[in-house]
Amino acid sequence: MPTTKPRVIVSFDEHTHDVISRYAELQGKTRGVIISEFIDSVVPSISKVVDLFDLAAESKSEAENELISRVESFSNHVHKMSVSKINSSKFKKSLKTSKNRHFRKKQKP
Repeated sequence: MPTTKPRVIVSFDEHTHDVISRYAELQGKTRGVIISEFIDSVVPSISKVVDLFDLAAESKSEAENELISRVESFSNHVHKMSVSKINSSKFKKSLKTSKNRHFRKKQKP
């Protein structure tokens, strides 16, 4: 009866094929069963590695988002401070004085 499980085609070098074939023969099983049993035996370990990779990817994404958020917040803070400074009477007075000095220096030949 055909299986409903997903299938995968795998290519091996000649030596690996020979070892799997001989092992299957000695066990009285097909190569497919031997390979399937081997893969099934390592899936729990591979699954843990996959979970760690997923966590690392999520952490990286979260860290990147946090960094972007902090940079944007800092940028907004600096912008607000700059606007506040520009709107302050001291700055306007200083700017006016600076312009006047600059203008007077240019007029003197």
